[in-house]
Amino acid sequence: MPKTKKYKIDVDQNIFINKSIKTLIANRKCYLDKQSESAESIISSDTQIHIDRIIECCSQQQDYLLPDTPIKEAIFRSIIANNNKAISASEIKGFLSRTLESGPYPRDISIELIEKILFQDNHYGIILDQPKSKSKGKQKAKKDK
Repeated sequence: MPKTKKYKIDVDQNIFINKSIKTLIANRKCYLDKQSESAESIISSDTQIHIDRIIECCSQQQDYLLPDTPIKEAIFRSIIANNNKAISASEIKGFLSRTLESGPYPRDISIELIEKILFQDNHYGIILDQPKSKSKGKQKAKKDK
C-alpha cells in the first residue's frame, strides 16, 4: 500500500530570490497583529513565532479563510494553521471543506486538485515531507566504524 504523501512549508531554506518565506507567513496574520509589527521586526524574528501567533489568534478569526480565498492561498493558510506539520491532501481537504465548500458559491475541491497544486507549487515554498530514515542513520554509523 503506497504511503500517503504529506506536505509542509520549507521554512529552513530561503528558496525565494526576492521574498522571504518568513514575510510570506507573517503577512497571513490578522489585521491587528500586522499593525503591531514592522518589516524589521518580522525579518529579525523566528518564523515559528509567526506560525504560533496565527494558530493562537489569527486562524480563529472569521476572515482568516474566506469562501472566495484562492485555492492555492487557502492551502498555504491551512498548512500554517496546522503548525506547519506534515499534512496530507485529504487532511487539507477536510480543513478547507468547512469554508470553501459551503457558503453562497460552494466549490468542489478534490484531493486530486489539492495534490496537483501542492506538487506544482513554486510560490509558497511547499515541499513534500520526507522524514529521515532511521535505517540510513544506522547504515552510516556502521560504515564509520
